[in-house]
Amino acid sequence: MKNILNFSNVNCKHCYKCIRHCPVKAIKMEKDKAYIVEDLCIGCGGCFKVCPQDSKKIKSDLGQVKEYIKLGYKVVASLAPSFIADLEGIDYKKFITALKEIGFYKVEETIVGAKIVADMYKKYISNNKQKIYISSCCPTINYFITKYHGGISKYLIPVQSPMIAHGKYLKEKYGQDIKVVFIGPCISKKYEALDFENRGIIDKVLTFEECFNLIKELEIDINFLSESDFDNKPLGDICLFPIEEGIELDLDNINKIKVSGLDNVKDLIESINNNELENVFIEMNSCSGSCIGGIGFKNKKGIYYRQNKVKEYTKKRVLHETFLDEVREIYRNIDLNKKFEEEKLKFKDPQEYEIRDILISMGKKTVKDELNCGACGYDTCREKAIAVYRGLAEPHMCMPYMKDRVEALSNVIFEVTPNYIVIIGENFKIIDINNSMARVINKERKELIGEYIGDYIDISDFIDILCNKTSILSKKIKWKEFNKDIIGNMIYLKEHRAIIGIYSDITNEENQKKKFREVKINTINTAQNIIEKQMRVAQEIASLLGETTAETKVILTRLKELAMKGDEED
Repeated sequence: MKNILNFSNVNCKHCYKCIRHCPVKAIKMEKDKAYIVEDLCIGCGGCFKVCPQDSKKIKSDLGQVKEYIKLGYKVVASLAPSFIADLEGIDYKKFITALKEIGFYKVEETIVGAKIVADMYKKYISNNKQKIYISSCCPTINYFITKYHGGISKYLIPVQSPMIAHGKYLKEKYGQDIKVVFIGPCISKKYEALDFENRGIIDKVLTFEECFNLIKELEIDINFLSESDFDNKPLGDICLFPIEEGIELDLDNINKIKVSGLDNVKDLIESINNNELENVFIEMNSCSGSCIGGIGFKNKKGIYYRQNKVKEYTKKRVLHETFLDEVREIYRNIDLNKKFEEEKLKFKDPQEYEIRDILISMGKKTVKDELNCGACGYDTCREKAIAVYRGLAEPHMCMPYMKDRVEALSNVIFEVTPNYIVIIGENFKIIDINNSMARVINKERKELIGEYIGDYIDISDFIDILCNKTSILSKKIKWKEFNKDIIGNMIYLKEHRAIIGIYSDITNEENQKKKFREVKINTINTAQNIIEKQMRVAQEIASLLGETTAETKVILTRLKELAMKGDEED
Protein backbone atom coordinates (compact mmCIF):
# COMPACT_ATOMS: atom_id res chain seq x y z
CA MET A 1 0.00 0.00 0.00
CA LYS A 2 1.38 3.41 -0.98
CA ASN A 3 -0.91 5.62 1.12
CA ILE A 4 0.39 8.77 -0.58
CA LEU A 5 -2.90 10.61 -0.11
CA ASN A 6 -5.14 10.16 2.89
CA PHE A 7 -7.95 11.92 4.68
CA SER A 8 -8.33 13.64 8.01
CA ASN A 9 -11.93 12.77 8.74
CA VAL A 10 -11.95 15.19 11.67
CA ASN A 11 -12.09 18.06 9.18
CA CYS A 12 -14.31 16.39 6.58
CA LYS A 13 -17.72 18.09 6.27
CA HIS A 14 -19.09 15.54 3.78
CA CYS A 15 -19.51 18.02 0.93
CA TYR A 16 -18.46 15.29 -1.56
CA LYS A 17 -16.47 17.82 -3.56
CA CYS A 18 -13.56 15.38 -3.73
CA ILE A 19 -15.79 12.72 -5.29
CA ARG A 20 -17.22 15.22 -7.79
CA HIS A 21 -13.72 16.14 -8.96
CA CYS A 22 -12.21 12.65 -8.92
CA PRO A 23 -12.10 11.65 -12.60
CA VAL A 24 -12.28 7.92 -11.77
CA LYS A 25 -14.39 8.02 -8.54
CA ALA A 26 -11.64 6.34 -6.52
CA ILE A 27 -12.97 7.70 -3.22
CA LYS A 28 -15.02 5.46 -0.97
CA MET A 29 -17.48 6.72 1.61
CA GLU A 30 -18.06 4.37 4.52
CA LYS A 31 -19.83 5.36 7.75
CA ASP A 32 -19.43 9.01 6.71
CA LYS A 33 -15.67 8.63 6.37
CA ALA A 34 -13.76 9.01 3.11
CA TYR A 35 -11.09 6.61 1.92
CA ILE A 36 -8.98 6.54 -1.23
CA VAL A 37 -9.20 3.19 -2.97
CA GLU A 38 -5.63 2.82 -4.16
CA ASP A 39 -6.39 0.17 -6.77
CA LEU A 40 -8.68 2.69 -8.48
CA CYS A 41 -6.63 5.85 -7.87
CA ILE A 42 -4.57 7.42 -10.67
CA GLY A 43 -2.64 9.78 -8.39
CA CYS A 44 -3.77 13.06 -9.96
CA GLY A 45 -4.20 14.82 -6.61
CA GLY A 46 -7.41 16.50 -7.74
CA CYS A 47 -9.15 15.67 -4.47
CA PHE A 48 -6.33 17.37 -2.55
CA LYS A 49 -6.56 20.46 -4.71
CA VAL A 50 -10.32 21.02 -4.39
CA CYS A 51 -10.89 20.10 -0.73
CA PRO A 52 -12.23 23.27 0.98
CA GLN A 53 -11.66 21.90 4.50
CA ASP A 54 -7.97 20.94 4.22
CA SER A 55 -9.09 17.42 5.04
CA LYS A 56 -6.62 15.60 2.79
CA LYS A 57 -2.98 15.04 3.58
CA ILE A 58 -0.06 14.12 1.31
CA LYS A 59 2.52 11.68 2.61
CA SER A 60 5.79 13.55 3.05
CA ASP A 61 9.26 12.11 2.52
CA LEU A 62 10.98 15.00 4.31
CA GLY A 63 11.78 12.92 7.38
CA GLN A 64 13.44 10.17 5.34
CA VAL A 65 15.43 12.67 3.27
CA LYS A 66 16.76 14.32 6.42
CA GLU A 67 17.62 10.88 7.78
CA TYR A 68 19.59 10.01 4.61
CA ILE A 69 21.64 13.17 5.02
CA LYS A 70 22.14 12.61 8.74
CA LEU A 71 23.40 9.06 8.11
CA GLY A 72 25.97 10.35 5.64
CA TYR A 73 24.51 9.08 2.37
CA LYS A 74 25.40 10.86 -0.84
CA VAL A 75 22.00 12.34 -1.65
CA VAL A 76 21.55 13.61 -5.21
CA ALA A 77 18.68 15.93 -6.17
CA SER A 78 16.92 15.55 -9.50
CA LEU A 79 15.24 18.93 -9.95
CA ALA A 80 12.24 19.17 -12.29
CA PRO A 81 12.60 21.92 -14.93
CA SER A 82 9.43 23.68 -13.71
CA PHE A 83 11.29 24.66 -10.52
CA ILE A 84 12.06 28.09 -11.97
CA ALA A 85 8.34 28.96 -11.89
CA ASP A 86 8.35 28.70 -8.09
CA LEU A 87 11.27 31.06 -7.50
CA GLU A 88 9.74 34.47 -6.84
CA GLY A 89 12.50 37.05 -6.53
CA ILE A 90 15.09 34.31 -5.97
CA ASP A 91 18.13 33.70 -8.17
CA TYR A 92 18.03 30.06 -9.24
CA LYS A 93 21.77 29.70 -8.55
CA LYS A 94 21.21 30.70 -4.93
CA PHE A 95 18.42 28.16 -4.73
CA ILE A 96 20.89 25.48 -5.84
CA THR A 97 23.22 26.62 -3.05
CA ALA A 98 20.33 26.32 -0.59
CA LEU A 99 19.82 22.69 -1.65
CA LYS A 100 23.49 22.00 -1.02
CA GLU A 101 23.23 23.76 2.35
CA ILE A 102 20.49 21.25 3.19
CA GLY A 103 23.01 18.53 2.50
CA PHE A 104 22.49 17.44 -1.08
CA TYR A 105 25.70 16.04 -2.55
CA LYS A 106 24.83 16.93 -6.15
CA VAL A 107 21.99 18.85 -7.81
CA GLU A 108 21.07 18.05 -11.40
CA GLU A 109 18.19 18.95 -13.70
CA THR A 110 15.72 16.20 -14.60
CA ILE A 111 15.88 17.48 -18.19
CA VAL A 112 18.98 15.29 -18.60
CA GLY A 113 16.60 12.33 -18.53
CA ALA A 114 14.00 14.22 -20.57
CA LYS A 115 16.49 14.79 -23.38
CA ILE A 116 17.19 11.07 -23.73
CA VAL A 117 13.47 10.23 -23.48
CA ALA A 118 12.79 12.65 -26.34
CA ASP A 119 15.51 10.93 -28.38
CA MET A 120 13.93 7.54 -27.71
CA TYR A 121 10.47 8.83 -28.66
CA LYS A 122 11.74 9.97 -32.02
CA LYS A 123 13.56 6.68 -32.59
CA TYR A 124 10.52 4.60 -31.61
CA ILE A 125 8.18 6.55 -33.90
CA SER A 126 10.64 6.18 -36.78
CA ASN A 127 10.97 2.43 -36.30
CA ASN A 128 7.38 1.51 -35.41
CA LYS A 129 4.50 2.24 -37.70
CA GLN A 130 1.20 2.78 -35.89
CA LYS A 131 -1.65 5.24 -36.31
CA ILE A 132 -1.37 6.85 -32.86
CA TYR A 133 1.52 7.53 -30.47
CA ILE A 134 0.89 8.77 -26.92
CA SER A 135 3.59 10.26 -24.71
CA SER A 136 4.26 8.32 -21.50
CA CYS A 137 5.93 11.00 -19.38
CA CYS A 138 2.95 11.63 -17.09
CA PRO A 139 2.35 8.76 -14.63
CA THR A 140 -1.25 9.82 -14.01
CA ILE A 141 -1.97 9.48 -17.75
CA ASN A 142 -0.30 6.09 -17.77
CA TYR A 143 -2.42 4.92 -14.82
CA PHE A 144 -5.57 6.39 -16.34
CA ILE A 145 -5.08 4.60 -19.63
CA THR A 146 -3.89 1.23 -18.32
CA LYS A 147 -6.60 1.06 -15.62
CA TYR A 148 -9.60 2.57 -17.40
CA HIS A 149 -8.86 2.60 -21.12
CA GLY A 150 -6.76 -0.50 -21.55
CA GLY A 151 -7.67 -0.79 -25.21
CA ILE A 152 -5.43 2.12 -26.09
CA SER A 153 -2.48 1.08 -23.86
CA LYS A 154 -0.82 -0.15 -27.06
CA TYR A 155 -0.44 3.47 -28.18
CA LEU A 156 1.63 4.52 -25.14
CA ILE A 157 5.25 4.85 -26.22
CA PRO A 158 7.08 2.12 -24.23
CA VAL A 159 9.73 4.36 -22.71
CA GLN A 160 10.40 5.31 -19.09
CA SER A 161 9.50 8.79 -17.82
CA PRO A 162 12.18 11.51 -17.56
CA MET A 163 12.26 11.12 -13.75
CA ILE A 164 13.00 7.39 -13.91
CA ALA A 165 15.42 7.88 -16.80
CA HIS A 166 17.33 10.50 -14.84
CA GLY A 167 17.34 8.39 -11.67
CA LYS A 168 18.94 5.50 -13.56
CA TYR A 169 21.47 7.89 -15.10
CA LEU A 170 22.44 9.37 -11.72
CA LYS A 171 23.04 5.94 -10.16
CA GLU A 172 25.09 4.91 -13.17
CA LYS A 173 27.11 8.13 -12.97
CA TYR A 174 27.61 8.57 -9.21
CA GLY A 175 27.27 5.01 -7.95
CA GLN A 176 24.44 2.63 -7.09
CA ASP A 177 24.79 3.40 -3.38
CA ILE A 178 23.65 7.04 -3.72
CA LYS A 179 20.17 8.18 -2.76
CA VAL A 180 18.22 10.00 -5.49
CA VAL A 181 15.55 12.50 -4.45
CA PHE A 182 13.26 13.91 -7.13
CA ILE A 183 11.99 17.45 -6.46
CA GLY A 184 9.03 18.61 -8.52
CA PRO A 185 5.44 19.88 -8.63
CA CYS A 186 3.80 16.49 -9.08
CA ILE A 187 2.08 14.20 -6.57
CA SER A 188 1.81 11.31 -9.03
CA LYS A 189 5.62 11.12 -9.11
CA LYS A 190 5.38 9.88 -5.51
CA TYR A 191 3.24 7.02 -6.82
CA GLU A 192 5.49 6.33 -9.79
CA ALA A 193 8.61 6.11 -7.59
CA LEU A 194 6.90 3.36 -5.56
CA ASP A 195 5.82 1.27 -8.54
CA PHE A 196 7.32 -2.19 -8.22
CA GLU A 197 9.53 -1.93 -11.31
CA ASN A 198 10.88 1.46 -10.17
CA ARG A 199 11.88 0.53 -6.60
CA GLY A 200 15.39 1.69 -5.80
CA ILE A 201 15.64 4.10 -8.75
CA ILE A 202 14.08 7.16 -7.16
CA ASP A 203 14.48 6.80 -3.40
CA LYS A 204 12.26 9.69 -2.31
CA VAL A 205 10.10 12.40 -3.86
CA LEU A 206 9.57 15.94 -2.56
CA THR A 207 7.23 18.60 -3.89
CA PHE A 208 8.55 22.12 -4.35
CA GLU A 209 6.43 23.16 -1.39
CA GLU A 210 8.00 20.50 0.83
CA CYS A 211 11.44 21.60 -0.30
CA PHE A 212 10.79 25.23 0.62
CA ASN A 213 9.38 24.11 3.97
CA LEU A 214 12.64 22.28 4.66
CA ILE A 215 14.67 25.38 3.77
CA LYS A 216 12.52 27.39 6.17
CA GLU A 217 12.81 24.75 8.91
CA LEU A 218 16.61 24.84 8.67
CA GLU A 219 16.51 28.68 8.75
CA ILE A 220 18.42 29.02 5.49
CA ASP A 221 18.18 32.58 4.11
CA ILE A 222 18.53 32.12 0.36
CA ASN A 223 19.14 35.81 -0.31
CA PHE A 224 22.40 35.77 1.65
CA LEU A 225 23.82 32.69 -0.05
CA SER A 226 26.48 32.59 -2.72
CA GLU A 227 25.69 31.30 -6.21
CA SER A 228 26.16 27.74 -7.40
CA ASP A 229 25.31 26.07 -10.69
CA PHE A 230 23.88 22.69 -11.54
CA ASP A 231 26.16 19.67 -11.64
CA ASN A 232 25.05 19.20 -15.23
CA LYS A 233 25.53 21.44 -18.23
CA PRO A 234 22.55 23.06 -19.99
CA LEU A 235 20.72 21.14 -22.69
CA GLY A 236 18.83 23.88 -24.50
CA ASP A 237 15.14 23.84 -25.42
CA ILE A 238 14.46 20.61 -23.54
CA CYS A 239 13.87 22.93 -20.55
CA LEU A 240 10.46 23.60 -22.16
CA PHE A 241 9.47 20.03 -21.33
CA PRO A 242 7.07 21.00 -18.45
CA ILE A 243 4.85 23.23 -20.60
CA GLU A 244 2.40 22.33 -23.35
CA GLU A 245 4.19 21.50 -26.60
CA GLY A 246 7.38 21.09 -24.58
CA ILE A 247 8.27 17.85 -26.40
CA GLU A 248 9.84 18.93 -29.66
CA LEU A 249 10.48 15.92 -31.91
CA ASP A 250 10.59 17.31 -35.48
CA LEU A 251 8.52 14.41 -36.77
CA ASP A 252 8.06 14.11 -40.52
CA ASN A 253 4.51 13.57 -41.75
CA ILE A 254 3.21 13.03 -38.19
CA ASN A 255 0.67 15.45 -36.82
CA LYS A 256 1.09 16.58 -33.25
CA ILE A 257 -1.73 17.10 -30.73
CA LYS A 258 -1.25 18.61 -27.29
CA VAL A 259 -3.83 17.98 -24.59
CA SER A 260 -3.76 18.75 -20.88
CA GLY A 261 -6.31 18.50 -18.10
CA LEU A 262 -8.15 15.24 -17.50
CA ASP A 263 -11.48 16.49 -18.86
CA ASN A 264 -9.80 17.26 -22.17
CA VAL A 265 -7.92 13.97 -22.02
CA LYS A 266 -11.23 12.11 -21.65
CA ASP A 267 -12.61 13.83 -24.75
CA LEU A 268 -9.53 12.95 -26.75
CA ILE A 269 -9.61 9.31 -25.63
CA GLU A 270 -13.23 9.15 -26.76
CA SER A 271 -12.11 10.35 -30.19
CA ILE A 272 -9.43 7.63 -30.24
CA ASN A 273 -11.98 4.98 -29.31
CA ASN A 274 -14.26 6.24 -32.09
CA ASN A 275 -11.43 5.89 -34.64
CA GLU A 276 -11.47 9.60 -35.37
CA LEU A 277 -7.66 10.04 -35.23
CA GLU A 278 -4.68 8.58 -37.05
CA ASN A 279 -1.10 9.46 -37.88
CA VAL A 280 -0.78 11.61 -34.75
CA PHE A 281 1.62 12.01 -31.85
CA ILE A 282 -0.29 13.05 -28.74
CA GLU A 283 1.45 14.90 -25.94
CA MET A 284 -0.89 14.03 -23.10
CA ASN A 285 -0.74 15.53 -19.59
CA SER A 286 -3.17 15.23 -16.68
CA CYS A 287 -2.60 18.71 -15.23
CA SER A 288 -3.99 21.74 -16.99
CA GLY A 289 -1.11 23.49 -18.73
CA SER A 290 1.07 20.37 -18.35
CA CYS A 291 3.55 20.01 -15.46
CA ILE A 292 3.40 23.71 -14.58
CA GLY A 293 -0.19 23.06 -13.50
CA GLY A 294 0.91 20.61 -10.79
CA ILE A 295 -0.35 21.06 -7.25
CA GLY A 296 3.04 20.80 -5.54
CA PHE A 297 4.07 24.43 -6.12
CA LYS A 298 4.65 26.71 -3.17
CA ASN A 299 3.34 29.83 -4.87
CA LYS A 300 -0.17 29.97 -6.24
CA LYS A 301 0.62 31.85 -9.43
CA GLY A 302 -1.31 31.13 -12.61
CA ILE A 303 -0.31 28.76 -15.38
CA TYR A 304 0.63 31.52 -17.82
CA TYR A 305 2.90 33.19 -15.28
CA ARG A 306 4.70 29.89 -14.76
CA GLN A 307 4.83 29.20 -18.47
CA ASN A 308 6.49 32.55 -19.10
CA LYS A 309 9.03 31.94 -16.33
CA VAL A 310 10.01 28.60 -17.90
CA LYS A 311 10.38 30.18 -21.34
CA GLU A 312 12.59 32.99 -20.02
CA TYR A 313 14.76 30.51 -18.15
CA THR A 314 15.12 28.29 -21.22
CA LYS A 315 16.62 31.17 -23.22
CA LYS A 316 19.57 31.16 -20.81
CA ARG A 317 20.18 27.42 -21.01
CA VAL A 318 22.00 27.16 -24.34
CA LEU A 319 22.70 23.60 -25.44
CA HIS A 320 26.12 22.25 -24.42
CA GLU A 321 26.90 19.77 -27.21
CA THR A 322 29.89 18.09 -25.56
CA PHE A 323 27.95 17.40 -22.38
CA LEU A 324 25.07 15.95 -24.41
CA ASP A 325 27.50 13.54 -26.03
CA GLU A 326 28.72 12.50 -22.57
CA VAL A 327 25.14 11.92 -21.41
CA ARG A 328 24.29 9.79 -24.43
CA GLU A 329 27.40 7.73 -23.84
CA ILE A 330 26.35 6.93 -20.25
CA TYR A 331 22.86 6.01 -21.44
CA ARG A 332 24.27 3.35 -23.75
CA ASN A 333 24.42 1.08 -20.70
CA ILE A 334 20.94 1.93 -19.40
CA ASP A 335 17.69 0.20 -20.34
CA LEU A 336 14.83 2.69 -20.58
CA ASN A 337 12.27 0.41 -22.17
CA LYS A 338 8.95 0.05 -20.41
CA LYS A 339 6.00 -2.20 -21.06
CA PHE A 340 2.47 -0.89 -20.62
CA GLU A 341 -0.23 -3.46 -20.05
CA GLU A 342 -3.92 -3.17 -19.36
CA GLU A 343 -4.78 -3.58 -15.68
CA LYS A 344 -7.95 -5.56 -15.17
CA LEU A 345 -9.90 -3.76 -12.46
CA LYS A 346 -12.34 -6.12 -10.80
CA PHE A 347 -15.74 -4.46 -10.61
CA LYS A 348 -18.98 -6.11 -9.53
CA ASP A 349 -21.68 -5.29 -12.05
CA PRO A 350 -25.23 -5.19 -10.64
CA GLN A 351 -28.30 -6.52 -12.38
CA GLU A 352 -30.93 -4.02 -13.46
CA TYR A 353 -33.32 -5.02 -10.68
CA GLU A 354 -30.53 -4.47 -8.12
CA ILE A 355 -29.94 -0.96 -9.47
CA ARG A 356 -33.65 -0.25 -9.24
CA ASP A 357 -33.80 -1.49 -5.65
CA ILE A 358 -30.96 0.83 -4.68
CA LEU A 359 -32.56 3.75 -6.51
CA ILE A 360 -35.82 3.14 -4.64
CA SER A 361 -33.92 3.09 -1.34
CA MET A 362 -32.69 6.58 -2.26
CA GLY A 363 -36.21 7.81 -2.97
CA LYS A 364 -35.87 7.42 -6.76
CA LYS A 365 -39.09 5.50 -7.40
CA THR A 366 -39.50 6.70 -10.98
CA VAL A 367 -37.21 8.04 -13.69
CA LYS A 368 -38.55 11.54 -12.95
CA ASP A 369 -37.17 11.22 -9.43
CA GLU A 370 -33.65 10.76 -10.84
CA LEU A 371 -32.52 14.38 -10.73
CA ASN A 372 -28.90 13.63 -11.77
CA CYS A 373 -27.86 16.76 -9.87
CA GLY A 374 -24.36 15.51 -9.07
CA ALA A 375 -24.46 16.73 -5.44
CA CYS A 376 -23.35 13.29 -4.21
CA GLY A 377 -20.26 13.43 -6.45
CA TYR A 378 -21.63 11.14 -9.17
CA ASP A 379 -22.89 12.47 -12.49
CA THR A 380 -26.10 10.45 -12.48
CA CYS A 381 -28.29 8.69 -9.95
CA ARG A 382 -27.64 5.39 -11.71
CA GLU A 383 -23.87 5.84 -11.38
CA LYS A 384 -24.39 6.54 -7.69
CA ALA A 385 -26.56 3.40 -7.35
CA ILE A 386 -23.84 1.31 -8.98
CA ALA A 387 -21.27 2.84 -6.61
CA VAL A 388 -23.52 1.88 -3.68
CA TYR A 389 -23.68 -1.67 -5.02
CA ARG A 390 -19.87 -1.78 -5.28
CA GLY A 391 -19.49 -0.53 -1.73
CA LEU A 392 -18.04 2.85 -2.72
CA ALA A 393 -20.97 5.03 -1.71
CA GLU A 394 -23.83 5.11 0.78
CA PRO A 395 -27.53 5.70 -0.03
CA HIS A 396 -27.87 8.69 2.28
CA MET A 397 -25.27 10.64 0.26
CA CYS A 398 -28.19 11.78 -1.94
CA MET A 399 -28.69 15.41 -0.89
CA PRO A 400 -32.18 16.00 -2.36
CA TYR A 401 -33.42 12.72 -0.86
CA MET A 402 -32.04 13.53 2.59
CA LYS A 403 -33.39 17.07 2.35
CA ASP A 404 -36.84 15.74 1.49
CA ARG A 405 -36.64 13.25 4.34
CA VAL A 406 -35.60 15.88 6.85
CA GLU A 407 -38.26 18.29 5.64
CA ALA A 408 -40.88 15.55 5.73
CA LEU A 409 -39.88 14.59 9.25
CA SER A 410 -39.83 18.23 10.29
CA ASN A 411 -43.28 18.72 8.81
CA VAL A 412 -44.60 15.69 10.67
CA ILE A 413 -43.20 17.00 13.94
CA PHE A 414 -44.49 20.48 13.14
CA GLU A 415 -47.98 19.18 12.52
CA VAL A 416 -48.29 16.31 15.00
CA THR A 417 -46.97 18.09 18.09
CA PRO A 418 -49.72 19.33 20.44
CA ASN A 419 -47.68 22.48 21.04
CA TYR A 420 -48.66 25.73 19.38
CA ILE A 421 -45.87 26.89 17.03
CA VAL A 422 -45.51 30.14 15.14
CA ILE A 423 -42.54 31.62 13.27
CA ILE A 424 -42.52 35.37 12.73
CA GLY A 425 -40.13 37.74 11.00
CA GLU A 426 -38.66 40.90 12.44
CA ASN A 427 -41.63 42.75 10.93
CA PHE A 428 -43.95 40.69 13.19
CA LYS A 429 -45.54 38.98 10.21
CA ILE A 430 -46.22 35.24 10.32
CA ILE A 431 -43.72 33.21 8.28
CA ASP A 432 -45.22 29.86 9.25
CA ILE A 433 -47.66 28.51 11.79
CA ASN A 434 -48.76 25.00 12.64
CA ASN A 435 -52.32 23.76 12.52
CA SER A 436 -52.57 23.48 16.31
CA MET A 437 -52.07 27.20 16.73
CA ALA A 438 -54.17 28.03 13.70
CA ARG A 439 -57.08 26.18 15.35
CA VAL A 440 -56.65 28.28 18.51
CA ILE A 441 -56.86 31.45 16.42
CA ASN A 442 -59.80 29.85 14.58
CA LYS A 443 -58.43 30.42 11.07
CA GLU A 444 -56.99 28.30 8.30
CA ARG A 445 -53.20 28.01 8.33
CA LYS A 446 -52.80 29.35 4.80
CA GLU A 447 -54.89 32.41 5.71
CA LEU A 448 -52.50 33.30 8.55
CA ILE A 449 -49.24 33.21 6.54
CA GLY A 450 -48.09 36.81 6.11
CA GLU A 451 -50.57 38.17 8.68
CA TYR A 452 -49.55 40.52 11.49
CA ILE A 453 -49.20 38.41 14.67
CA GLY A 454 -50.23 41.36 16.85
CA ASP A 455 -53.75 40.99 15.56
CA TYR A 456 -54.04 37.74 17.50
CA ILE A 457 -51.68 37.71 20.50
CA ASP A 458 -49.75 40.21 22.61
CA ILE A 459 -46.39 41.04 20.96
CA SER A 460 -44.67 42.67 23.94
CA ASP A 461 -42.43 39.62 24.44
CA PHE A 462 -41.44 39.65 20.75
CA ILE A 463 -40.53 43.33 21.04
CA ASP A 464 -38.30 42.61 24.06
CA ILE A 465 -36.58 39.79 22.17
CA LEU A 466 -35.77 41.99 19.17
CA CYS A 467 -34.52 44.80 21.40
CA ASN A 468 -32.32 42.59 23.58
CA LYS A 469 -31.42 39.96 20.95
CA THR A 470 -32.07 37.22 23.52
CA SER A 471 -34.63 34.44 23.80
CA ILE A 472 -37.32 34.12 26.47
CA LEU A 473 -37.73 30.65 27.93
CA SER A 474 -40.37 28.97 30.12
CA LYS A 475 -42.51 32.07 30.66
CA LYS A 476 -46.03 31.62 31.99
CA ILE A 477 -48.47 33.59 29.82
CA LYS A 478 -52.21 34.19 29.90
CA TRP A 479 -53.93 34.34 26.53
CA LYS A 480 -57.11 36.03 27.72
CA GLU A 481 -58.52 36.32 24.21
CA PHE A 482 -58.42 32.53 23.88
CA ASN A 483 -59.02 31.75 27.57
CA LYS A 484 -55.77 29.76 27.72
CA ASP A 485 -52.86 29.46 30.11
CA ILE A 486 -49.57 28.58 28.42
CA ILE A 487 -45.82 28.20 28.94
CA GLY A 488 -44.02 30.07 26.19
CA ASN A 489 -40.53 29.54 24.74
CA MET A 490 -39.74 32.32 22.29
CA ILE A 491 -36.39 31.73 20.57
CA TYR A 492 -34.50 34.37 18.59
CA LEU A 493 -33.08 33.02 15.31
CA LYS A 494 -30.41 35.59 14.56
CA GLU A 495 -29.16 34.14 11.28
CA HIS A 496 -32.71 33.88 9.94
CA ARG A 497 -33.83 37.22 11.43
CA ALA A 498 -36.86 35.51 12.87
CA ILE A 499 -38.46 34.37 16.13
CA ILE A 500 -40.01 30.98 16.73
CA GLY A 501 -42.62 30.73 19.43
CA ILE A 502 -43.32 27.31 20.93
CA TYR A 503 -46.20 27.29 23.41
CA SER A 504 -47.35 24.48 25.69
CA ASP A 505 -50.98 24.56 26.74
CA ILE A 506 -51.23 24.27 30.54
CA THR A 507 -54.88 25.35 30.77
CA ASN A 508 -56.01 21.99 32.19
CA GLU A 509 -53.24 21.97 34.76
CA GLU A 510 -54.10 25.50 35.81
CA ASN A 511 -57.80 24.58 36.12
CA GLN A 512 -56.85 21.62 38.31
CA LYS A 513 -54.78 23.92 40.50
CA LYS A 514 -57.71 26.32 40.72
CA LYS A 515 -60.01 23.53 41.91
CA PHE A 516 -57.42 22.44 44.43
CA ARG A 517 -57.16 25.98 45.77
CA GLU A 518 -60.94 26.11 46.17
CA VAL A 519 -60.84 22.88 48.18
CA LYS A 520 -58.13 24.34 50.39
CA ILE A 521 -60.10 27.55 50.92
CA ASN A 522 -63.19 25.54 51.89
CA THR A 523 -61.05 23.56 54.32
CA ILE A 524 -59.68 26.79 55.79
CA ASN A 525 -63.15 28.24 56.19
CA THR A 526 -64.32 25.05 57.90
CA ALA A 527 -61.34 25.22 60.23
CA GLN A 528 -62.16 28.85 60.99
CA ASN A 529 -65.75 27.96 61.87
CA ILE A 530 -64.54 25.18 64.15
CA ILE A 531 -62.20 27.60 65.91
CA GLU A 532 -64.96 30.13 66.43
CA LYS A 533 -67.33 27.44 67.79
CA GLN A 534 -64.59 26.14 70.06
CA MET A 535 -63.98 29.62 71.39
CA ARG A 536 -67.65 30.14 72.19
CA VAL A 537 -67.85 26.83 73.98
CA ALA A 538 -64.57 27.62 75.74
CA GLN A 539 -65.98 30.84 77.14
CA GLU A 540 -68.91 28.93 78.61
CA ILE A 541 -66.94 26.12 80.17
CA ALA A 542 -63.57 27.82 80.59
CA SER A 543 -63.14 26.63 84.10
CA LEU A 544 -63.53 23.00 83.00
CA LEU A 545 -61.55 22.87 79.72
CA GLY A 546 -59.23 25.91 79.90
CA GLU A 547 -55.80 24.50 78.93
CA THR A 548 -57.16 21.86 76.57
CA THR A 549 -59.17 24.45 74.61
CA ALA A 550 -56.11 26.64 74.23
CA GLU A 551 -54.14 23.74 72.69
CA THR A 552 -56.94 23.02 70.23
CA LYS A 553 -56.96 26.65 69.15
CA VAL A 554 -53.20 26.61 68.54
CA ILE A 555 -53.38 23.43 66.41
CA LEU A 556 -56.27 24.66 64.27
CA THR A 557 -54.68 28.10 63.82
CA ARG A 558 -51.44 26.45 62.58
CA LEU A 559 -53.46 24.32 60.16
CA LYS A 560 -55.07 27.46 58.80
CA GLU A 561 -51.70 29.22 58.40
CA LEU A 562 -50.20 26.27 56.55
CA ALA A 563 -53.14 26.07 54.18
CA MET A 564 -52.94 29.82 53.48
CA LYS A 565 -49.17 29.60 52.87
CA GLY A 566 -49.61 26.76 50.35
CA ASP A 567 -52.21 28.82 48.52
CA GLU A 568 -49.83 31.78 48.25
CA GLU A 569 -47.06 29.56 46.78
CA ASP A 570 -49.42 28.25 44.09
